[in-house]
Amino acid sequence: MLLSREIRRKAFHGLSLLYLWFYLRQGREAFLLPMGIWLLIVIFFELGRLWSPKLNRWVMAPFESFRRREEKTKPSAILYTALGCWLTVLFFGQGREVILASFLFLALGDAAAALIGQVWNWGSFTIRGCKKSLSGSLACFVVCFFVAWFLGLPPKALWGGSLAATILELLPLPLNDNFWMPLGSALVLSALI
Repeated sequence: MLLSREIRRKAFHGLSLLYLWFYLRQGREAFLLPMGIWLLIVIFFELGRLWSPKLNRWVMAPFESFRRREEKTKPSAILYTALGCWLTVLFFGQGREVILASFLFLALGDAAAALIGQVWNWGSFTIRGCKKSLSGSLACFVVCFFVAWFLGLPPKALWGGSLAATILELLPLPLNDNFWMPLGSALVLSALI
């Protein structure tokens, strides 16, 4: 039951690949304004639903089968993903391979961590109240590594970017890993490429 819920969540989370597609198709400049407008719409709905219990029930009803419990009273991953992707393109959008890798790390590496961590949970560990599994973190790293390898990134970026994305997925940072993964891995990748 929990796994099927996570599969639905990660399938929806994979829609963040639309952000990548739009960036690759339009380029940095044409991406920022429409994505910024989308981000404002998401912020508007998030603030509205958190302010109004009735609107909250209406907005969250389609996501009920896979939303996180805390998303009922806090901003959803949609906000953090949109904000993280928009800021990543704003700051690192000139480096096409950096954007490509960091968005794929988010869409694929984060999904691998969640799904593999639940299926093959070899030893859980807790970091400041955030329960993660060793298998999930290893899966995130392996997927990010193969993404970087497939993209032909140089060895330092291959290892450094994959490790950065894994650490950002693992740590219980403020906000959400959907915000930090693309932004932080893009920072590391841009420094190493």
